Amino acid sequence: MIPKVKILIWLVLPLLLSSCTLSNTRSQPSLPAIPDYPSAEQPNRNPIEYSKYQSSQTASFETTDPPDTVLAFYRDNLPASGWSTGKAGSQGDAQFTLVAGCQLSLLNIKARVTPPGKTSVELALSAQFCD
Repeated sequence: MIPKVKILIWLVLPLLLSSCTLSNTRSQPSLPAIPDYPSAEQPNRNPIEYSKYQSSQTASFETTDPPDTVLAFYRDNLPASGWSTGKAGSQGDAQFTLVAGCQLSLLNIKARVTPPGKTSVELALSAQFCD
């Protein structure tokens, strides 16, 4: 028969090794605020989608600014809120990450030129708890 101490260790060990608090596992992660682009036209923000441990939201807008100007705005403004530049994507793409406590947030931005002389911008924001 296994001693009671060993049983207790196997019951408590997963809790001690967990990097998140128990309160985090009972709710969905919140999405951080993203600054609005100053010359956004026809902004569209979709409802937040929730799964067990992840939240996500997409948004889009158009602007007459070129894609590089749009991405520069986010590269200049997001670090003030704790965001870091993530992996480089293709031209017109940018990724940012934010770690706050035991929550990881990702922001993917795609900016593409669309006729006539507009830039279409798509933002995909997601947040999940750390493992």
